[in-house]
Amino acid sequence: MAERITLDHFKATDSGEPIYAIGLADNLVTIRSQQLRAICLAELLHSATPTLERKNIAIIGGGIAGLTLSARLLQLGWMDIRIFERLTDLLAVQNGCDTRWIHPQIIDWPLPESKVDMSDLPILNWTTDTASNVSYEIEAGWQKIVDSCAVKPSNDRGSIRRGKFTRTISVLLGVTHLKISMRPSSSKGRKRIKDHPVVEWIRDTKVSNRKIDGDTAQPSGQESFSKVILATGFGIETGTSDSYWRNESLGQLNIDGAQRRFLVSGLGDGAISDLLRLTTKNFRPDRVVNELSLSALEGFLRGQAKNDLLKTLESLTTSRKQALQIAKHDLHELIDYFSDRKRDDTYVVLHAIGRLGFREAFRQSKASTLNKVFLYVLYKNGAFQYVESAKYREEEVVAANKDVPAENIIRRHGVDRAKVVSDLFATYRIASGREYPKVFLREQATDCCEQHIKAQATYQRLVAALAAFCRTKSVVP
Repeated sequence: MAERITLDHFKATDSGEPIYAIGLADNLVTIRSQQLRAICLAELLHSATPTLERKNIAIIGGGIAGLTLSARLLQLGWMDIRIFERLTDLLAVQNGCDTRWIHPQIIDWPLPESKVDMSDLPILNWTTDTASNVSYEIEAGWQKIVDSCAVKPSNDRGSIRRGKFTRTISVLLGVTHLKISMRPSSSKGRKRIKDHPVVEWIRDTKVSNRKIDGDTAQPSGQESFSKVILATGFGIETGTSDSYWRNESLGQLNIDGAQRRFLVSGLGDGAISDLLRLTTKNFRPDRVVNELSLSALEGFLRGQAKNDLLKTLESLTTSRKQALQIAKHDLHELIDYFSDRKRDDTYVVLHAIGRLGFREAFRQSKASTLNKVFLYVLYKNGAFQYVESAKYREEEVVAANKDVPAENIIRRHGVDRAKVVSDLFATYRIASGREYPKVFLREQATDCCEQHIKAQATYQRLVAALAAFCRTKSVVP
């Protein structure tokens, strides 16, 4: 049974300020998982906030989470929503990315629903496609909600007051400076009074801003908000200027006859994804799962602990238990599948930080079960060389020793989200000497978020059915 999720899971500090974060402490950060967290947070905020206070909210980040959260809040009737984005457009990270194939649920394999090629969300749904097309689909859905929710109110005479809107949303693009300040609580009699968080911002006015009816935001300023949401999203990986979402040609075969040498540094989902594309022809995770019948292997893995997957897979390959023979056959079929598609035009070095050895590094990897199974298969097929170094920034030395050109070093060390968040805050020293506010990020498990969203939907359907029943009763003579 999934843990019940509450607003406390989304709080970004340890002192109860109305500042929340979406997915900044989670290992699994995908487009769909961020949408689930954003919708869940919107529902929780709506339930916990009195009607007259459902307004004046700042969302830091105009990516997947920020747009999904703002769309759901608009649908729920919130007003005066402000989105701050440092890049020059909404969803800029995934915009135009045609080399990343996005499947909404395949990362959850071996769960049964992982093969469903639709996101299956209450809003901003999308289907399997390139990152560019998925982001386009999400933004188009967001714009429709914005257009439908920016409603002009009528005055007493029934006419429309020009330029006045009941549900405004503002978007500020190209924000070059942003700080969130929150003064420590002050005493007023026996009560402790907390000020609302204040956001100070400056945007580059040379960046074309997104025009939305009712937008009243200024290019720069300082304003108090009832709530601040940190939706800084995927970000740029540590130690590299090239985002995972930039277009490249790693998945294409070389046509000049030469063998190219690459070094992939990291053992997370991003690193394994690039390793798979460099070592396997026509690789796409959903294609592998759909072309092979792996139901026995999937059932076996669903019943196993995830803490030592390598040991589990190795024991399966040598198992003589009759009950495991079909699952064993599936695993060997998967190994053969990758062996038949092994690329000969690349030589790939997988690099990890630390002196752990491959087995322990594999065990400690926070990658998904799907990618770790694929990594095990590559390992069995000898599709890559494995090298370790003691600390970061030694990739160039390792690459030189393996004759890998510097431009073919791919760093996938993830994003230091805690630093991204802490850089947003203006901090103070309080009487005790501790720093205030103190950033404290919490995990928001996607299964808990999804369970909450489904429970809310069921409740709303029951309320609607009861209301319809009452109306029917009231008109019966």
